[in-house]
Parts: sequence; structure tokens; C-alpha cells
Amino acid sequence: MIGWAAVHRHDRIGALLFNGSHHELRPLGGQRGVLRLIRLLVGATDPAIGMRQPAHPGLLTDALRRLRRVARPGGLVCILSDFYGIDADTRVHLQRLRQHSDVVACQIVDAVEVHAPPPGRYGISDGLRTAILDTRSTTRQAAYERFLAQHHRAVDELMGACAVPRIRLATTDDVVERLRASLGESVRRGAASVGVAA
Repeated sequence: MIGWAAVHRHDRIGALLFNGSHHELRPLGGQRGVLRLIRLLVGATDPAIGMRQPAHPGLLTDALRRLRRVARPGGLVCILSDFYGIDADTRVHLQRLRQHSDVVACQIVDAVEVHAPPPGRYGISDGLRTAILDTRSTTRQAAYERFLAQHHRAVDELMGACAVPRIRLATTDDVVERLRASLGESVRRGAASVGVAA
């Protein structure tokens, strides 16, 4: 949707996709640019094709480091992530990226990343590894929710410190309406906070 919005504004769209491996699309305008991005996303998120390598904790920082080298000054950078990959260097690269580009963070959140699921034992997987999530005891449920609250607080603090507007997109949201309502508001709020014309 962000790509089609760029086409509507006669802008070009490029992408860096990090999901255990790295894919880069140089900026291209028109429908060709968006369709090329869609093909990349389909291939990279197909469990049979993508995620052949496990993600590591510094993956987000690696992506931001690379993005700083390829993003052209004055462009709009939309970061779509769950932001579990935050590490000590993430803030440095995000602040430097923010100096030359408008940046919006779209945090993707599932319902189970807000509240613990009902008491039970759940099989979980990242596509490579499997484990059991046990929420049968109130102690484990409380620990689960504390971890999630701490993560969301860390994301909010990071984006606040870097003057980056954050849009939280739930997997149950109407994404079109959520982006339409939030993206314009967040860009205006972020731009105003650093004195950049929207």
C-alpha cells in the first residue's frame, strides 16, 4: 500500500528486506517498481523459500546501517518490523538516519504480543525451530506479559528518543484505514517536532 501511494505521488520506491537473509531493491518508479516489490515480498515470506537462515539479534541494526548508506537525503523511510531486534547500536543508526530522512516506524503486533493467550500449552515455531509456550500458571502468564510490556516500552522509548513517529499495526487491523489515519498524522507530528516542512 505504501508502494502504491508512492506511485500515486509520482515517487519511486525501493526496499531493503531483512528476514534472515538480505534483499535489496533499488528505487524504481511506476507500477513496475511496486510489482517488483510485491514479487520480492512474496518470495521472501514464503516459508518454503524464505527464512532459510535464523535471524540474529543485530539484524535490525544491520538493516539500519545498510539503509543509512543507500537512503537518499530527503526521502521518506518506512520501517516495518516487530522491533524485537533492538540492540545497543540501533538508536545510533536510527538517529543518524533521521538526520537526513523522514522516518516512520510501523510496528507489527499480533494479539498474543499484547496479552498472554488463555492458559494452555502451545506449539510455536519461527519456521526453523520449535518450542512449547506454557501459560497454564498465573506466574508464567504474568512473566509473559511483563516481557511484552517491557518490549513495547523499549520501542516507544527508542522512537521517542529518535523523534521517529511510531504506528502500531495489529494483525487484526484494517490496514488501509489504520495507515490512512495514522501515517499522515504521524508524519505531520514527526515533521513538526524537528521543524521539517511536511
